Formats: sequence, structure tokens, C-alpha cells
Amino acid sequence: MLSSTFLTLKMKIAPLIDIDDSKLDSILNNIEKREKGALVYIEAITRLGQIDRNIAIELLVLLVKEKLLIPTYKIYCPECRESSKKTYSNINEALKEGVCETCANDVCQIHDLNAIDFLFQKC
Repeated sequence: MLSSTFLTLKMKIAPLIDIDDSKLDSILNNIEKREKGALVYIEAITRLGQIDRNIAIELLVLLVKEKLLIPTYKIYCPECRESSKKTYSNINEALKEGVCETCANDVCQIHDLNAIDFLFQKC
């Protein structure tokens, strides 16, 4: 069951996005239960709500606009297929650092945006 804050939020964003009401409830309930600072992955929201990736991104961006989430970045290494443990609040910061924590590969040497995982963090 959503809190009054999340119910109000749901009423505000529901008309802006093409998503089934029960799926939206499920996603918002999941996010509400998370602790501040918890990471929210696009793929997890896609699976949880059984929705298209673009719809999940659209929903998460709406939640950023409502100051519930903030965009966050991790370095992804195509060499060892690992993501960094460290998160970055700025994509340029992630690209600047750009070294894999696991294999020390310089994954961002050509500023390849495929070397960046885009996710969200609960405020």
C-alpha cells in the first residue's frame, strides 16, 4: 500500500505515462520501500513492472523531476563485463575517471558512452 505522499505522486504522474495502474503501484511501492541512497536500475524496473525499457526510463525521469530520484552513473567495462562499485553524480566525472576497478582497463579512453551504466538513486 502506498503512503499518502506516494499516492499523491502517483496521481500526478499517472496521466503523463502510458502504464497500467497496478504496474505503476508495484513500481512505486518498490521504490518507496527502498532506503535513501539505494540504487534503482532501469532493468529492474522493466522486469518488476513488465514494461518496455523506454517506458521505464520515462517513468524514472518523471521521478527525477519530482525529486524522488537522482540520475547516477557507473563505469561499465566491456572487457571484463563488470560495473564499478563507485557511483558518479556527473557523467563527465565518470568519463574522466573511466578506469575499471576490476581489471584496470581504461574503458573511457575514447569517451565511449557505452562504457557508462545509467541508473538512478533514491533521494
